[in-house]
Amino acid sequence: MREAKIEIRGVQEVQAAIREYKGDITRSLKKIMDQAAIDSISDVKKNMERGGKSGVVYYRIPGEKYMTIRAGGEDGPPVAFVRGGGKQNLSLTHRASAPGEAPAKDTGALIVSIYNEERPQRNRFLRVIGSRLPYAYWLEFGTRNGKIKPRPSWIPAVERAIPKMLVRIKAAIANAKARAEKTTK
Repeated sequence: MREAKIEIRGVQEVQAAIREYKGDITRSLKKIMDQAAIDSISDVKKNMERGGKSGVVYYRIPGEKYMTIRAGGEDGPPVAFVRGGGKQNLSLTHRASAPGEAPAKDTGALIVSIYNEERPQRNRFLRVIGSRLPYAYWLEFGTRNGKIKPRPSWIPAVERAIPKMLVRIKAAIANAKARAEKTTK
């Protein structure tokens, strides 16, 4: 999956604080980045688990070797066949998300696949959240052929986390500055 990135870079005030307050501010910034990633992941999961999806209802019709998945009703056209004959303990119906909504939770595999990695780089702080499941990318951005329309979740979650992260960064810089002034007196 293409990843959503939470990054601090090119911000003159932050870079100046890193030079001036060194380890003290660096530890604070790492904690802030960790919290922004945790907030973003929590937001992604909450939006996937939240009910009220308005997409197509899929019906799972168990068979002996395969389970037939039909769109729009039990007599609707088959859209997929899944091995296992319906022995996966899934409900017989699933309401998908509509385009523009966060993906609807079905098996929980997408939620469990979410990861968060720190990728430190020179003079930058970078956190990456994403999913290793290939269909996570299709859900987030849609497919080229338009068969799957975008159901953004990661990018909006990061965008919602940024304002709180910026407030925390400003507070961390102010605290580091106050501690430095206190020690020089």
